[in-house]
Amino acid sequence: MDQEKLEALLGRPLTAREVTNRKLYLNIAKASLESLTCLDLSCKSTEEDRTFTARAGYSTVFVGIFTEVQSVTVNGEVVDATTYHPAFFDNRNGSVFNSIVFDTAFGCDEDVVINAVWGFESLPNDLAMLYAQLFANTSKAYATGSVKSKKVEDFSITYGDLTDEQAFVNQNARILSKYSLCGIGNVKHGNVYRRRDSWNLY
Repeated sequence: MDQEKLEALLGRPLTAREVTNRKLYLNIAKASLESLTCLDLSCKSTEEDRTFTARAGYSTVFVGIFTEVQSVTVNGEVVDATTYHPAFFDNRNGSVFNSIVFDTAFGCDEDVVINAVWGFESLPNDLAMLYAQLFANTSKAYATGSVKSKKVEDFSITYGDLTDEQAFVNQNARILSKYSLCGIGNVKHGNVYRRRDSWNLY
């Protein structure tokens, strides 16, 4: 992200320290944003094969951000493109995707190889805003909490118990949850099908 875009997103000129350390602070901000979303933000329209392990009994494989899927193989066999579709969670009509939804559920120990164009063509504006905010947080002195309350009589001050990082997460929870794949395997897997070989027919 260049200086002009950073200044536009932050709504202020960069400080002398931020200009000098821009690349370092951006690297730290990117690592923080990747940690918060469990996404790889280093790729930009890179076409390659990536291998994933499908979960038994589920039909959705969450794979990270991609814009086009070229081919899919399961255990070395090419899958017919009419039997799966890309999606961004439940939305299959967007311009970016984070999962492949298959018509049938997977069995045990199935490897899925996806050849796709990985990464954002350009970072979405809401995600870029978080990137810029993390850049700004990196450039300022670390704070352990803010003033939560003051009392005039007998003079007392109570400090908040949130760090800058915790406050950032709380303030941007909606955008983070929009993109985050953290813990997705434990929460959202797509449709669950009963495997035919497990049916007991009498």
